[in-house]
Amino acid sequence: MDPINNDVWNIRGSLKNTMLEYVTPYKICIVILLQEMCLLKSNTWRNFHFRQPVFMDEEESKPIYRRDFCMLALHLIQSPDMEYEEFLAVLNSGKYKLYPDLVDHFKKEIQNLLKRDVGSIMDVLNNIDRISLEQNSYDALIKPSSKLGLFLRRVRLFFDKLYFSQTIAMHKALHAYVHASKPTFPAMDMELSSIGDESEIKASHEGPVGLWSKRQLELFLGEQAKLIQTGDALSPPQLQAKIHDVLTGNPDHVEAHFVSYMNCLRSREFCGAQESLYHYFDRRNPQCDEETKCRGLCYAALNLSILHSSFNHKEEAMFALKEAITLAHESNDNVCLQHTQAWMYKLTNDQKGMLIDRSRVKCEDLNLNYLYSFGLQAYAEHAAKNSDLPAKVFGLLSKSDVVNCQHSLLDLLCTGHAMRAALWAMYGRSELACLSAQLLLHGQASSANGTEPVVIAVSNIALYFTIQFLFRVNMDWHGRLSIMERKEHLIPNGGCGLNQFYVLPNLYIEVFGDWLKKPWIGLLLSIQ
Repeated sequence: MDPINNDVWNIRGSLKNTMLEYVTPYKICIVILLQEMCLLKSNTWRNFHFRQPVFMDEEESKPIYRRDFCMLALHLIQSPDMEYEEFLAVLNSGKYKLYPDLVDHFKKEIQNLLKRDVGSIMDVLNNIDRISLEQNSYDALIKPSSKLGLFLRRVRLFFDKLYFSQTIAMHKALHAYVHASKPTFPAMDMELSSIGDESEIKASHEGPVGLWSKRQLELFLGEQAKLIQTGDALSPPQLQAKIHDVLTGNPDHVEAHFVSYMNCLRSREFCGAQESLYHYFDRRNPQCDEETKCRGLCYAALNLSILHSSFNHKEEAMFALKEAITLAHESNDNVCLQHTQAWMYKLTNDQKGMLIDRSRVKCEDLNLNYLYSFGLQAYAEHAAKNSDLPAKVFGLLSKSDVVNCQHSLLDLLCTGHAMRAALWAMYGRSELACLSAQLLLHGQASSANGTEPVVIAVSNIALYFTIQFLFRVNMDWHGRLSIMERKEHLIPNGGCGLNQFYVLPNLYIEVFGDWLKKPWIGLLLSIQ
């Protein structure tokens, strides 16, 4: 992406880079929190007199307060607007070590602000320039060139552009915000490119549903896209509601459609995933030139093939994959071509070994380390199913582990341990299979909770104990597995798309348990 498009100060008259900013009650609360912290640091409260200094002379105390408050402030200015109760929950969560009286004085200042007229908000925002105490000193809490200093200047800048009627509406919105009712914000937006030109100030009468800035959108969508892969993202209904809120206020933000596609894919919703994928590439391609548009069509066809293969639509997946290969050849995109070849040998059984070997060699030449390691694991699986020597199979997995460790490919490292456990189980060495599963759970890869290898490892360990008839270890008196119950901790938010890996192990364990306790009716029901 062009870094110019991400610059805060857009060129006037550029409609493509136009960016809206809002003065919201949430941002006013952040300003008040920063103001109270600065007053606390200087021991100059308006309505309260301190006798004991806040920042003590001990070196071990001062950096903790300062560091945690800065981390808290950075988290607040980067996060989207949250409700007042959520705002207080973050302050009282205990994650950040704050001075005990800071939150109390923040609440008192908010209540004092609500008791006064609209001039109180104007006083707070007009005094932003004086919040940064001792600006020229080394020990200043907030410096004008810092992230917090820039945030305060931006809030002051956009507040100065508001009409008086909008300021009154802001005061009413702050009342509704603090009293836990979600207000309908009046339009207080303006183009950032209109700074200094009063004729370009926009004052519409309909406020956006989602009060998201461009930076907040990029951070939120990027975090959720990453967390979806590890199962730590918001639950599908919550994330879809957030995405709907984003698209309502920012209909031109195409990346939200792709996150919606990933969200629908993990919850096994085919129609929603397909519609979101179409929306993403339909809105993305008109913004690109011809060369980039052709490459976009390659990845559109590839993602469509992945979507169909995820739902076991093999004919449709192969048709879309062949289209992606054709488009990749036309655009001379070797990276996309190697991705299509990786999915080709995953979907077909004809000459699979030759396809894997060719793709693996090409990926090594192009330094596509992820695909190269994936090719090694796929070739090891193919060799094991075709009765090759175990030494060759485990040698391929060892090469894959070396590549994964060199390039920090955590997910493939987890997959390698899971494949090694499956191979030992196939060769009849259940003890070594259990050991490989435990290595996956106890090693560095165990931090990847919610991924398929971790879930499969837990199932394999439970099955191993079941086969060894150690029911006191993994079953209670009601026949439920204590090991299998760990899935609530390993799979956050319901385990979308991963509960299927627990179905067969649970059935095996129920059959063994009923057979041991000999309740024949239950045994017949479990078998059926």
